[in-house]
Amino acid sequence: MKKATEYQEASLKMKQLAARAHAVHQKAVEKWQHGEIQDVWFDQEGHLCIRYQDGMYWHYNERGEWW
Repeated sequence: MKKATEYQEASLKMKQLAARAHAVHQKAVEKWQHGEIQDVWFDQEGHLCIRYQDGMYWHYNERGEWW
């Protein structure tokens, strides 16, 4: 049961990070054309990655900067 709770907490934190990164990214562009978040994961270096409805994805650092 402990592992399930840890997983749920980690999943919630990742979704919260993704929501903040998405908001920063969307606000920075004139017209957001990529849709909503479809998938979230961490790459091998530990950077947050977000894939959007159109299939595009970006890596994000802890400051919300993307590449």
